[in-house]
Amino acid sequence: MVIPARDDEQWLPAALEAILSQDYEGDVEILVADGSDDLTTDQLLCERFPQVRRVPNPDQNTPSGLNRAIAAAHHDVIVRCDARSVFPPDYISRSVETLLRTGAATVGGRQDAVGTTKFERVVGLATTTWLGVGDARYRLGGREGPTDTVYLGVFRRDALTAVGGFDESLLRNQDYELNWRLRKSGETVWFDPELVVEYRPRGTWADLARQYFEYGLWKRVVLFRHPGSLRLRQLPAPILLLLLLASCLLGAIGGLASRGLLANLISHEIGFALLLAATVSPAVYLALLAAGSLILGLRRRSGEAVLMPLVLATLHIAWGAGFLFGRSRWRPAQRQSRPDQTPVPVPTRSTEKLKISIVVPVFNDRRIGRALDSIITQQHGYERELVIVDACSTDGTLDVVQRYNKDVALLISEPDEGIYDGVNKGISRTDGGPNDVVHYLGADDRYADPLVLRDVMNAFQADEELDVCYGNLVYANESGRVVRCWRSGGFRRSKLYYGWLPPHPALFVRRRVYDQCGTFDLRYPVSSDQDFMLRLLLRNETKVKYLPRVLMIMARGGNSGSFRGIWRGNLDAIRIRRKNGLPAAPLARHFNSYRWVVECGRREWTRLARSEGHARRHAQRDRGTHQLRPHISPGRLCE
Repeated sequence: MVIPARDDEQWLPAALEAILSQDYEGDVEILVADGSDDLTTDQLLCERFPQVRRVPNPDQNTPSGLNRAIAAAHHDVIVRCDARSVFPPDYISRSVETLLRTGAATVGGRQDAVGTTKFERVVGLATTTWLGVGDARYRLGGREGPTDTVYLGVFRRDALTAVGGFDESLLRNQDYELNWRLRKSGETVWFDPELVVEYRPRGTWADLARQYFEYGLWKRVVLFRHPGSLRLRQLPAPILLLLLLASCLLGAIGGLASRGLLANLISHEIGFALLLAATVSPAVYLALLAAGSLILGLRRRSGEAVLMPLVLATLHIAWGAGFLFGRSRWRPAQRQSRPDQTPVPVPTRSTEKLKISIVVPVFNDRRIGRALDSIITQQHGYERELVIVDACSTDGTLDVVQRYNKDVALLISEPDEGIYDGVNKGISRTDGGPNDVVHYLGADDRYADPLVLRDVMNAFQADEELDVCYGNLVYANESGRVVRCWRSGGFRRSKLYYGWLPPHPALFVRRRVYDQCGTFDLRYPVSSDQDFMLRLLLRNETKVKYLPRVLMIMARGGNSGSFRGIWRGNLDAIRIRRKNGLPAAPLARHFNSYRWVVECGRREWTRLARSEGHARRHAQRDRGTHQLRPHISPGRLCE
């Protein structure tokens, strides 16, 4: 699933929820090409949809975002979705079935414009009639079979990349142009009327006029490039606008002549004749709009059709004006081949399947069952080794571990000197080779979705020289609600001097790196991970890759989350930075920790205030002066 989005936080959640509720039995990967001007979309994905991958789209246009998302995808079928669209539950399963049945390059259906306001409903009615959009089958419906274009589309990846993907020089109409190139290459574009996608129309007159002006403008650009793609339904709007402009010109000349201002050139009689002729085109057009709107209103039994003539006139005139007079800012078209230039990562260096060893240190934490569930549900296709290091738990943690005996390769249960001592023991007992991957997972943490290990291992498999791979993580409270998103960003060694470090739970390392750099230093019981990452990233020439997606869900708190742990962590940070030749700047590294302390104080103050308000409301209720309201949860859980 690829979704281009730019400042679409109002509509994007509904589109993603519809995708996540699909009944398709195969693997569904969701990528959002984010071209927003701020971090609102990024924050939305981290907090509510951590399983969705965000692909940066610095060009901030639809075709560029689609190409970037396609290049980052891993599967053979590409499903396009828009932020304003809502899929039915069987959309993907039916589309894939039709794609296999017909052998087409792309399969699509009909757009069902559904509005929530009166204006949006009128626009939806206007864009699903022949009077508004001509004979476009993807708007009006029709029989199943080959067609010129479809709404959105479900593509075979090989056919899509063979023609170079979407043309990034077209800010609009790029889907029609792509389908034209597919058909010219001998492929089939298939229309299935049972694939109906809800679409949210524009909500204001200005937005609607701007949208259709751009449609007309970029349709002209496509027709200049591909004259054979012309359809009759594309001609009435510009012809109508020319007739209306001609009527205005005739009316102006006739009015001047009837007043005797052009007596030397045109007689009064001819002036009156020109005035009458000037009224023909507008009168016929207005009569057609009125009759068509009346018929639609009676047929649909909708009183909102009284606005239909104005909406239809906006569509026609804006589209025709864009087609005739719009000025496009053309850009080079050679960038349209990004899907071929940036292929899906495949094994190019290493031909031997890698192995991943997962070390889970634990002591008196029954939440380990949640972590182990996230491990055994991973869909990655690589050999996996699970090592659990228990520090002689006494609260029944081992009873939880016993339920996963068949998935645990090695269980170590003996006293240790802390979490990093347990990690060192686990790493030393893993059975992988030097090129295999090692990851340690906290007993109260878990992988963000079942495809985490697949994406990480594909990155290592594709590049034998890659040493370290990391991504993003989110923090969740005990109820599973996401409270913070850690977007780590790309790697540059210069960032280490300013306190930047990747999130250690989302760090995956080859075993040979531990042999070269050593394991965790037990002199830093709270911040040994910082010391290891500085040795790894600063003092060694390691090759690092950043995966721009959420890999881990980390529990809030832990050993370093208490006030004492934060204090000790800052002291250790000073020693660690000096040890590795960096200036002691713990504030740069631990700003979020200080912010967390302030946040805890604010939450405690809010809790006390709410408890006082709760007591006050109960007192009012007892006096009969207050009506209780149902409680509404302030947000969704991440699971």
